[in-house]
Amino acid sequence: PGEILRDGVLIEWTDTNIGNATFEGSARELMRVQLNTRIHPLGDLVFNPAARSGDTDWRVLYVGCGDGGSGESRQAIRTNPQRLDTMVGKIHRIIPDLQAHESSSVVSENGRYRVPKDNPFVATPGARPEIWAYGFRNPYRASFDGPTGDFVLADVGEDTWEEVDLVRRGANYGWGLCEGDHNTGTESAGCTDLQTQTPPLFEYHHDATNCA
Repeated sequence: PGEILRDGVLIEWTDTNIGNATFEGSARELMRVQLNTRIHPLGDLVFNPAARSGDTDWRVLYVGCGDGGSGESRQAIRTNPQRLDTMVGKIHRIIPDLQAHESSSVVSENGRYRVPKDNPFVATPGARPEIWAYGFRNPYRASFDGPTGDFVLADVGEDTWEEVDLVRRGANYGWGLCEGDHNTGTESAGCTDLQTQTPPLFEYHHDATNCA
């Protein structure tokens, strides 16, 4: 919902000769996300490095997507990161290779990637099936922890609080009702009333040395 100013585009590049420093292959658009403003576009991309052939996460891509600036708006688009029918403010989980996981996934709406059937909102009417977790502002860095396999990401705060999140399947991380574990103060129902909100693993306050 709302005016669209930019698109975030995810492209798969295939090099035919990885033995040199020149790109000699082809490019294929996988995903295009409409963004309300010029900020908070697509973020980090990560595969689970512990996944092996036969695992459900093998060659499955996690895509961080910012809120496109919607979550700090005072207009109706403010709710977009909390809406399951929009792509912004989410972590998406997709399979870039159309030939992989065929029995455990479905082809995406645009026909360019596959969506795992075990994504949390596949069966939710009106929801985007790509969504793995939601309620993010600008998830710009993500990583899987080697010893534990935990999926951890950093999400940029708006005014006061930066946060690090332990990402769980289907979880809601609160933006734009919450900045870190704190009510943004713009809604009657904020962090303290959001029963489904998952608190950050860690948060830190802005000062002279702390920022994204």
